[in-house]
Order: sequence, then structure tokens, then C-alpha cells
Amino acid sequence: MASASEGTPLLGGSDEWKPTTRLRFLQSVTWINVFLTGFDSTVAASLYARIASDFGQANNAVWVSTSYLVTAVSFQALYGRLSDIYGRRAAFLFGTIVFSLGSLLCGLSTSMTTLFVSRAIAGLGGGGLMTMATVVLSDKVPFERRGLYQAANNLMYGLGSASGASLGGVLAYSVGWRAVFLLQVPLSLAAVIGGYVLVENVTPLPPGDSLDQAQPPPPPPKVDGLGAATLVLAVSTLLLGLSMGGNEIAWSSPASVAILLSALGLFALFFRVESRAPAPILPTRMLTGRMALSNVATNFFSGMAVYSFLFMVPLFFVGARLEALDVVGARLFLPALGFPIGAFVAGYVMSTYGKLNLLVRTGCLVLVLGSILPLSFPVDGHPSELYYFFHLIPVQIGQGLINPSSLFTLIAAFPHADQAVATSTVYLTRNLGNVAGVALSSAILQNYLVVKLPVLLKHVPNKAEIIERIRHSTDAIRDLPLDVRTPVQHAYADGIRLALVVSTGLAVVALAASFWARGVGLQRPSPS
Repeated sequence: MASASEGTPLLGGSDEWKPTTRLRFLQSVTWINVFLTGFDSTVAASLYARIASDFGQANNAVWVSTSYLVTAVSFQALYGRLSDIYGRRAAFLFGTIVFSLGSLLCGLSTSMTTLFVSRAIAGLGGGGLMTMATVVLSDKVPFERRGLYQAANNLMYGLGSASGASLGGVLAYSVGWRAVFLLQVPLSLAAVIGGYVLVENVTPLPPGDSLDQAQPPPPPPKVDGLGAATLVLAVSTLLLGLSMGGNEIAWSSPASVAILLSALGLFALFFRVESRAPAPILPTRMLTGRMALSNVATNFFSGMAVYSFLFMVPLFFVGARLEALDVVGARLFLPALGFPIGAFVAGYVMSTYGKLNLLVRTGCLVLVLGSILPLSFPVDGHPSELYYFFHLIPVQIGQGLINPSSLFTLIAAFPHADQAVATSTVYLTRNLGNVAGVALSSAILQNYLVVKLPVLLKHVPNKAEIIERIRHSTDAIRDLPLDVRTPVQHAYADGIRLALVVSTGLAVVALAASFWARGVGLQRPSPS
């Protein structure tokens, strides 16, 4: 698995390649789905406190995000293989249509249960939005040119993330949280129309790639249904154990231990199935070797750290500082622009110098430093918005540096025929980390409250009822008498800080993992 040396100038026969008008329109269509991916990734974090309070189920609020992420992660890995079998257009349209349907159902949901189911449907389609946007453009753009195109994609993702973080809170405060989900429907329908017209249902030979590298293998005979089923079961079981442990059932209970052991067993079964499948959704060859293992570990642990941060920080402002959602949303907007800034820098450096590993390591270092900063957020007082900006933006910049460079690190190690599956593999491992990060941070907070609140409220009448209300709704904290409310706010803040300490540790693990890989540049490996 040879690779180009890091830092080699990008030369070759594709220097005269120019984008066509059709390609520019195609990129605009893929931008819609990339924007929606970023928007949905942050909008749930800005909405779940309001949604959970409306339904009185704040202790289960994590499932507003994780019900989406479970299906998105589990089926995301299938999109690359499905697009190889049935064509790019079919996979692109399927993902976009199902996401649109799920978003519509979310906006119409009248209970937490129907919302969870609707979010799961949206995730089934949402898992293909970013994957297929990347794959479709990769078919049309020479490999060494893709850094800038991916930078443009990440710019749209960052704008979507910033919009989700800010508009989510503003709209939930003004017209209701359902409007936020309904807003995504016309955008996704526009992508459906554009995708039907512009996305070709073939895998064309990209300009600048050699025929030996780009010639796709014969289509596999069937989809890896058994692999998909075991992955869904494994992810769902793990999340169930993380979410219920210490929250609904004790960590030491037989049920909790059985659920977590079952998750480990299902993951082992998944990898066994993949090692024998004729067309696996996660080929074992992409998990073999020092570079691949480094890439998987970096994406997984950085994904955990980032999503724990994104999930906990808005909750700190709403639950600990008792700030309004529109205020929180406005505060999160500008720092979220750090992601496209980091992504644009990564795209430029990749296309100009090809220094992929340096970008990954720099991004991980910035992520570590950024994860530490929110630990100093005060519960009382009135820090300036500039204070919050400088404390919140580093994590976004770090994520912007990591995501595109780690994606192309793995793609660069395989020929063009494997690019769709390699893309899916990166997104799968990264989003598995996202799911685990949300579930773990929520479990840490809920377990802390279960232990701490009974001690703080030991002299308060009806303390069991009050504790249950606090764990189910952040609005319940506002209704407490001042002498009780203040210690509860500080307990809530301490629980969130504990989750963020763990998040910082995960970022450190991602940084360490990034040093396993050897130098890789943004070029195809030479044919052996």
C-alpha cells in the first residue's frame, strides 16, 4: 500500500483540466445536501432541551440526536456499496427523498415516541447525504484537485452547522421547534430535482486518473444485508446500554452488564460477517495496516469529542445558566463558522502541498486545546460575547482541519474503484464516534445528577418528585425557589464539566492516534 510522499508538488496530466458548467451546477446541488447535513448535525443539539421540556422527557433527550445517528451511521456505510451496484443517481435520490420524508414526519410529530421514529427515518436517508455528495463529485474531479472542492463542500457544511446552531434556538423560541424540521423539506426536494437532472447513474472515469486505477470491478452480486443488520443491532444495543446505564438502571445491574456485553458480541459478529462477505459494507482490507488503524481511531475519538462538546455546551447555557434558546442560538452562530474556516485552510493546504497527516495532527491538537476552554465557563456573572466566541471557536476549527484531511488520507491509500467504500468507511467510523459521544456525555450528566441531587436536596420536601422533574425538563430548574435553584444550577454545571473533561480525554486519544500514520500526500499511490 504505497503512498505518495507528503509534500510532493501536485503535478501531472490533469493540470489543464477545467470544470464544466454542468459540473458547477452539479456541485450546487450537492451543496444543498452538504448544507442539510451540517444543519441537522447542530440543530438537534439546539432544540432537544425545548423538545424534551415540551414532552417532559429531558432524561431521554439524547435520543432526539441518537435516534437519527443510529440509522444514519448504520446505513451510511451501505451508500458507497449501493452506489457501486445501482448507480450514483439512485443512491443520491434515495437518501435525499427519505431524509425529506423523515424531516416532514418530525415536524408533524405529536409525541416523543413518534419524533424518535421520525428522526430514525430521517437518519436512514441522512446517512447518504454527505457520503453521496462526496462520491458524486469525486467521480468528476481529478484526485489531486479534490482538496479545494472538498473545502467548498466543508464551507457549506460549516454554514449549515452555524445556521442550525443559531436558527434552531431562534425558531424554537419564536415559532416552535417543528418549523425547524419542516424548513428542511423544501431544501431537500430541490436537491431531489437537481439530482435527478444532473447526477449520472454511472461511475465515470475521472479525468487525470489512470485507467488501471480507475477501472471499477464487476458489480457485486448482492448487498451485504447481514452486515447491515448486525451493524444496526450492534450500534443500537451499545447506545441503549450507554443511555440506560445509571439512568434507568444501575451500571452494576445484570441488565446493564448484559446489554453492554451483547453490544460487544454484536460488534465482534459484525466484523466476522464482514471478513467473509463477498461485498462487505466495511471491507477488512480498509482496517488493515498502521495508516488505516490510525485513521479509524482518529476519526472515531475526534468524533466522540466533537459531538460531546456540541451536545453539552448548549445544555450548559440552557440548564446551568438558564438562558433563553434564542440567546444561546445567537451565541453559537459565529463560533460555528470556525469549521468552514478550518476546512478551507485544509483544502488549500491539501491541494497546494498535499500535507494530509500534518493537517490531521494540527486539527487534533487544536481540538484538545479547544475542549479544555469551556471548563472555565461560569454559572454566574455576565461574560462578554467575545469571551464566549474565543472559547467556542477552536473546537470548530479543529474539526474543520481534521475532517477533510482524514477523509483523503484513507482515500489516497486505495485506487479509484474503492473510493466510494473508502468514503463510507471514514464517515462510518467518524459518525460511530459522534453517536457514542452524544450517548456517553448524556449518560455522564444524568448519572451525576442521580448521585448529586439527592444530597443537595436532602432537606427539601418532595425531593424525589423535584429531582425527577429536573432530570426530565430544564424548565423545572427555573421554577425552583432561589435558595434551591442556585445549588442545582451549579450541580448541573458540574455534571456537564465532568462530561467535557471526558471529552477532552477523548480528544487527547485522537491526537495520539494521529501520530501512528506515516506521511501521506494528496496523490494516488503509484501502480505497483
